[in-house]
Amino acid sequence: MDSKLSRFKSIQYQNKTNKLVKYYEFNKAYLIEKDLNNNVFLINESKSIYYYYKQSNTFKKIIVPELNFTDISSFFIDKENIIWIITTKGVCTCYKIVKNEKNGLISLLSYNKASIYKNQLLSSYYNDNFINLLDTKNDLHSYDLSTKTEKIIYNLSIEIKSRGKITQVYKDKDRFFVGFLLGGVIILEKKKGHNEYTFTDIDINCGINCIVKDRFQDIIWIGTDGQGIYLYSETSYSIKSTVLNNEMYKIGHPIRALFLDKEQTLWIGSKGDGILKILNYDANKNITNCKSEKQAINNSLLNSNAVYCFKQSKKNILWIGTEEGLNYYSYKEKKIKQIKVDYNGLPFKYIHDIYEDKNAVLWLASVGMGILKVQIKGTNDEPVLKIIKHFSIENNIPSSNYFFTIFPENDSIIWFGNKGFGPVKFNTRTETLVPLSTFKNYKPNTINDVIAINKDKLNNYLFGTGFGLIYYNPSGSYKIFNSKNGFLNNTAHAILHGNNNDIWLSTNRGIFIFNPEKNIFREFENEYGQDIVVFGYGAAFKDEKTGTLFFGGINGFVSIIERDILDPKYMPPVSFDKLTVFGEKNNILAFITKEDKNNVLKLKYYQNFFSISFTAIDYLNGKNYNYYYKINGLSDHWINNGHSNVAAFTNISPGSYN
Repeated sequence: MDSKLSRFKSIQYQNKTNKLVKYYEFNKAYLIEKDLNNNVFLINESKSIYYYYKQSNTFKKIIVPELNFTDISSFFIDKENIIWIITTKGVCTCYKIVKNEKNGLISLLSYNKASIYKNQLLSSYYNDNFINLLDTKNDLHSYDLSTKTEKIIYNLSIEIKSRGKITQVYKDKDRFFVGFLLGGVIILEKKKGHNEYTFTDIDINCGINCIVKDRFQDIIWIGTDGQGIYLYSETSYSIKSTVLNNEMYKIGHPIRALFLDKEQTLWIGSKGDGILKILNYDANKNITNCKSEKQAINNSLLNSNAVYCFKQSKKNILWIGTEEGLNYYSYKEKKIKQIKVDYNGLPFKYIHDIYEDKNAVLWLASVGMGILKVQIKGTNDEPVLKIIKHFSIENNIPSSNYFFTIFPENDSIIWFGNKGFGPVKFNTRTETLVPLSTFKNYKPNTINDVIAINKDKLNNYLFGTGFGLIYYNPSGSYKIFNSKNGFLNNTAHAILHGNNNDIWLSTNRGIFIFNPEKNIFREFENEYGQDIVVFGYGAAFKDEKTGTLFFGGINGFVSIIERDILDPKYMPPVSFDKLTVFGEKNNILAFITKEDKNNVLKLKYYQNFFSISFTAIDYLNGKNYNYYYKINGLSDHWINNGHSNVAAFTNISPGSYN
């Protein structure tokens, strides 16, 4: 870790006593480091280095005459436990740490003095046996302490001009994380087949205070000046939240439709604010760098500001379903146009899904007006619609004809998702509309509120309902996944296929991955850094060209990029952190003693109503853990504790247990 510059009083936290100890003699800017033996060193003035002396709980001074505090570029302790001090002139001075084992006093021996860089330095940063140097020309260099070699990485002049001065450089593998005072973080790395470094931007819109690698997992932690702590990790998928209810985009209503078209325009339909278009969209880049346009009833021919779906036509247009009817976007004229669709003399409204088949037939699903089959005529740029037939159930009663989604299975079968009557199967040859009767009398009836329909690679149907996810086999057998068996929510709002056999689901409590072969769910909520965890009905889209998945939520959207990377296997150590006795919280460290190198929790015989909480820290997958425990001497069976990390014990008999 590189040296840390602090501008606060020196404070020590003692976890066993839960106390903070302040050292008021260090009340100005200082540098602080820790060696391999947990000795703390501190520099806050010229000609001296302080170290923490445990025996007296004070800091002791070591005189270093040649040390000039204002010239220090970086201060660190390397893997050989050698202190390094690098000046802005590129001169490094090293000291060997010598500790008297009898009295614990520390002295420093001058170890080496050399120049690692010829020119003036603006700053330098150390990590993992590399020194990252920034010179006055804004060239970033990397110096390898193992091989004593130096190479130039990248000129950062343009980025410094737009983002402010550099606050941190961290080398991880063969890439460099560069943090700026005002403009977030960039990653410098070589792409495949290239010798030069190029950079990608991490979506952070504020200044950076620090960057550090996690000690146990492949995670980069980024401390920001305004957006909290940012976790960066290259897992098998990248999930990015884009919030739209801000001053820049001013989309205050839920996102209900998403579509990425052939011109790389991301269409975002909201339930109340019309359409937001992000031009030249790239899921890997920050959309604040993209131009955007808003289309609403006040500046276009859009029928309604409540937009529910987009569908690419085989003609040179994009279909748009809204609360008040059908629109389309003309790629030739670059504008939204109206098109008349009437049924029984009334406009066909509440269009939540659209499907255009290979015979130029348009199918419209309405929440309240049933299903409309329409023939597309006209030119490639100006369609003309001719109504063929209207379909409904329950004698066209509006409340029975809430159709939310369309799933075309093949040329002859189309499925429609209905609220109240479940999945409805439509045969295009016989033109019959038949609700699936399997769940007709099931309680609760929310199982028949079908919002999303899809199939897996084994031809099993996936029905997203108000009672959870139904995994339905054509033979008639089925499984229901909801809060009772791993799916932590009872409503599935949208379903998309990933690049493998995994199924992605959005809910009103986060995004889930479902593995149908193992019947395993993995969830992503706000604990995983997601700013969007409540998602809308049918608000999903997969870009087949890039494989990027999109899900719309109440305050923005989430984009997911699946990578050809295997997640590293990691088994975290389990530690106990909290103790409650008769409902009263206690410091667990006060009850732990050391016996034969083992930590033993000792309680009085009458303290037999207690609970212990334990932690298995995994920042990437920890939320998806199931915990099991057993107490030898109490029971031979493993107890499934689910996601809970608290084990409770009542009326335990006196004795020894493990």
